[in-house]
Amino acid sequence: MSAGQATTLQATPVVIRFRDNEILEGSVPKLDFDLADLTLRVPDGSSNNRTMIVPLAAIKSVLLDRCPFTAEPDGTSLRKAAIRFWDGDVLKGYLGADPLRHRHAMSLHLVSPALDEVEVLAIPYTAVKAIFFVKAWDGRPPVFMRETGHWTLNRADTPLLDLLGEIRSLTNLRTRGEITIAEFERRRQQVLDRI
Repeated sequence: MSAGQATTLQATPVVIRFRDNEILEGSVPKLDFDLADLTLRVPDGSSNNRTMIVPLAAIKSVLLDRCPFTAEPDGTSLRKAAIRFWDGDVLKGYLGADPLRHRHAMSLHLVSPALDEVEVLAIPYTAVKAIFFVKAWDGRPPVFMRETGHWTLNRADTPLLDLLGEIRSLTNLRTRGEITIAEFERRRQQVLDRI
């Protein structure tokens, strides 16, 4: 490819979510997940930065496209998936095909649980624990509700318990050495601020 051809190529707009949940929008002149990093150009005036080299290991996910889901849902081809990240986040949706595997990341078309939009995502292997294909979004067994005398799959909202679970997950990450003490304290404080 000549230098003249390289300058005429269109840059790909992306939204990058870093592993610390910082989000940056910009464009990538060459999108290749077989490389260990990517070059991100940010819009003029949006920050002091113009261009940055971002290691894929620092990224949680890259949003490549988002559009309405207009196809008729096909129960035989769409599979319920739960993408579990190392930081404890879970992204739920439907996958019609297996992710495309590259050297440093996978890319996939994830249909929202409401079947109203599709996100094209790239997820570095360093950020994801696994993609689980599930029968139901909540795999926990039914619970007997004394108040009604019936078994139910529905769970009452437990935001405080969920936040305490996040702190427990952060503690486990720190204990295993996957995050630093400073990172643990920063993220723990974010959870405590939500309480």
